[in-house]
Amino acid sequence: MKVETPKKKKITPESSLATVCVDLSKSTFHVVGLDTGGNKILRKKFNREGFRDWLARTDLPRVIVAMEACGGAQWWGTYCQSLGHTPKLIPPHQVKPYATSQKNDYNLRHAKSFQQLSSKAA
Repeated sequence: MKVETPKKKKITPESSLATVCVDLSKSTFHVVGLDTGGNKILRKKFNREGFRDWLARTDLPRVIVAMEACGGAQWWGTYCQSLGHTPKLIPPHQVKPYATSQKNDYNLRHAKSFQQLSSKAA
């Protein structure tokens, strides 16, 4: 006789996201996801369409989307807000002190700066 065990709900890193830090560029977006404790739980690279589709997923919790203010950030902020996320645009002069050396799109220090600055922004 075969006994079926109840299936456990699959826990994905996206389910515990609190803040998504996005490095916007012309064609590729680098995303670092942080939980409420500031631990990196997600690291992905998207093209424009892929990022838009990922944000629109129904299983993605509503998160703070922090990004450095630039030309396209206004549009992305409006798009994130239309999906129920909370956009936070960080002025470049506040992000600059956190830069360590060369450009690194997955830089955890850069992501943590976004998290700190987005929590200060009102």
